[in-house]
Amino acid sequence: MTFNLHHGVGVDGRLDLDPVVALVTATGADVVALQEVDSRLGPRSAFVDQPLWLARHLLMDVAYGATLDLAPAKPGGPRRRYGTALLSRHPLRGPASHPLPTAPGAEPRGYVTATIDVRGTAVRLVATHLQHDSADARHRQARALASVVDSAAEPVVLLGDLNAEPGSPELAPLAGHLADAWVAAGEGPGATFPSEAPHLRIDGVLVSPGLTVTAAAVVPTGASDHRPVVVDLLVPAFIAEL
Repeated sequence: MTFNLHHGVGVDGRLDLDPVVALVTATGADVVALQEVDSRLGPRSAFVDQPLWLARHLLMDVAYGATLDLAPAKPGGPRRRYGTALLSRHPLRGPASHPLPTAPGAEPRGYVTATIDVRGTAVRLVATHLQHDSADARHRQARALASVVDSAAEPVVLLGDLNAEPGSPELAPLAGHLADAWVAAGEGPGATFPSEAPHLRIDGVLVSPGLTVTAAAVVPTGASDHRPVVVDLLVPAFIAEL
């Protein structure tokens, strides 16, 4: 699943992470990429460490990448962070976060990556959130992510809020490396934003050749201003050389 969390604020304007837990539980998602996730950032999210809170309530492993990392509100307090989270029912191996090229003066962007073991087959996960107000920045970010995909030894699943619709020129660098899961198995327009009456397909899951997409769905919810995309994948079995 990929889901822009909107720091836990739903369409009713209320801060509440419980619907997110219920949503993930209901879908049975094994891997979840979340964007706009606060970690003790401030009053808007009640100073909660949202990645840790969600991981504990979902009984999942978590990796977090802060694209904003601010000084504590009070001396000696925790740093105030905002960014992208990757949660998994499989242990996350080698989790790391990295910056992406960002337009001058704009909100920093980045990605979180880790590998999981699916019955003997390693799969590389990449969770990201691209620039919302600059096609040029998105193009540079897509090029950087394409290099990450190209250098991966494992099949890759890229999940995120791409802030651009499929076929946009700025996403072209990714098109040569990954397939759009919605095109493979989704039905209908697949729009995810805004959640109350979606007409833009800007959230998605992209997969390496060799990973088979068996289902793709956009799930209606009022838990955020985006709707999540949930994809079922078949991972090829590892065959040892004899």
